[in-house]
Amino acid sequence: MTGATSIGAYYLLSWYHGTRLINDGYAAAFRNDSDTAIKRFNEALKQHLTQQQALFVHMNRGLVYNSKSRFDEAIRDFTEALRVDPKIADAYAGRGFAYQCRGDAPKAIVDLTEAIRRDPNSPSAFYNRGIIFFQKGEIDRAIADLDEAVRCNPNSADALVWRGLCYAAKNDLDRALANFDGAIAVDPNNASAFMERSNIYLGKGDHEKQARDYDQARRLTPNIGRTPEESWIKDHHDVFRDAQSAYQAGDFDRAIELNNKLLAMEISVAQASSAVMNRGNAYKAKGNTDRALADYDQALRLDPTNAGAYVDRGLVLAEQGDRDGALKDYNEAIRIDPKGWQAYFNRSVNFLQEHDLDRASADLTTVIRLNPDYAGAYVSRANIFIRQGQLDQAIGDCSKAIELDPNLVHARISRATAYIQKKDYDKAIQELEAIEQLKPKQADVVLNSLAWLRATCPEERFRNGPAAVQAATKACELTNWNNNAYMDSLAAAYAEMGDFEQAVKFQKKVLEMTKPSNSNYKGMEKRLGLYQEHKPYREHPNQPD
Repeated sequence: MTGATSIGAYYLLSWYHGTRLINDGYAAAFRNDSDTAIKRFNEALKQHLTQQQALFVHMNRGLVYNSKSRFDEAIRDFTEALRVDPKIADAYAGRGFAYQCRGDAPKAIVDLTEAIRRDPNSPSAFYNRGIIFFQKGEIDRAIADLDEAVRCNPNSADALVWRGLCYAAKNDLDRALANFDGAIAVDPNNASAFMERSNIYLGKGDHEKQARDYDQARRLTPNIGRTPEESWIKDHHDVFRDAQSAYQAGDFDRAIELNNKLLAMEISVAQASSAVMNRGNAYKAKGNTDRALADYDQALRLDPTNAGAYVDRGLVLAEQGDRDGALKDYNEAIRIDPKGWQAYFNRSVNFLQEHDLDRASADLTTVIRLNPDYAGAYVSRANIFIRQGQLDQAIGDCSKAIELDPNLVHARISRATAYIQKKDYDKAIQELEAIEQLKPKQADVVLNSLAWLRATCPEERFRNGPAAVQAATKACELTNWNNNAYMDSLAAAYAEMGDFEQAVKFQKKVLEMTKPSNSNYKGMEKRLGLYQEHKPYREHPNQPD
């Protein structure tokens, strides 16, 4: 594309690419594929993201770093998230956990306390602060926090185990036993609960029950320690990490081998689903898409409620051109989690690829209802409105996105595009010049848009040949004179100045750089003819190039 009507394309593409990477990272994190999640989040942060998208990435990458015991990196991510929005309880909880694992109990308590102040129903904040109090010997405070953790999440077997340990420390064996019984009722595969209950029976002198529980704990986890904290480190976790490391290193055969080993171990159905999915990722990386899809299918048979698995499979199907299959998977993810706005957003992209603007717009409207602070949804819907000619609605959506994130460059570019199509050239120029002052990474796009408008605007008072030449020249320099569209703008700028010799010279170079099959080729040829007749080119809204 050439000219002002195309000024949003590059930013929209970068934004869509960033959104896709975020969704890939989120899906990978959801299936416990930590290394892939970090890689995708890292790549996403190199794209042109909204402030809210970047915050989402830092939050989720911080959680993944915590799961990999990379606590310094987790702390940096949660700190960045809190810099953007100091009200996020989960960020304080995540950073508090990282400080806790790093051995910095005072900082951990400060953050976990702040998380609880902002969200009195945060089970993780109460749970982790309770563990710290237990380790400090403040048993009553630990019990109080673990009471709250159980209140927030009655199905937390680990919280019940730790509360049982607190009562055991107070030599209240009956209450300790009741907590371990509760943990086993919630999770019959919790080896720590069986191990700790065996210790209570030992204290009570019931050797038969003690031996029974001890044997069951060993069957569930052969190398189990005596506390829940020790029980977190298991053989299968080591294999899982090794498999992810092999995948990250590009040793996909080794990753497949390790995931097969993991599947031969005594793991939960959810863990088996993740292992099968990770094996599928390795097959996909090897180019064996059929085996990958077979593994994704198996992972979903193991855990039909794994919404992330449907998203992953949908992405593969979309890449294969099976948009119907992808759509079915996105629909299923939405059925499982109707409030998962990311699934609606992914489906809107699918609809856009099918040129179904109405359904894409409807999904984006749902995204906005579910997450009204997500600026990206407003921009995406605005670009649909522009394509539909609903320019006032597009401007309204862009303005809302800019209100949410004043530095959101692609929202300003889309608003400028809408102004141009409304023939409100004064506002369009003001918008573009304001964008230039923000010094965006893709300054060439903005410079080219300014150059084209200054050179070809149908209203004389907005044309400025010297300014157009200056802007177009900068855009060409920034791209090493390899962008034919920018050179097209430069030729038009010289024609506006009346320097038709230079205009013809650059327009001929444009045609040399452009394949005749290019949809813009005829328009470029037409402009060359005009310049050879010493006539400038004038843009007309909605006119074919």
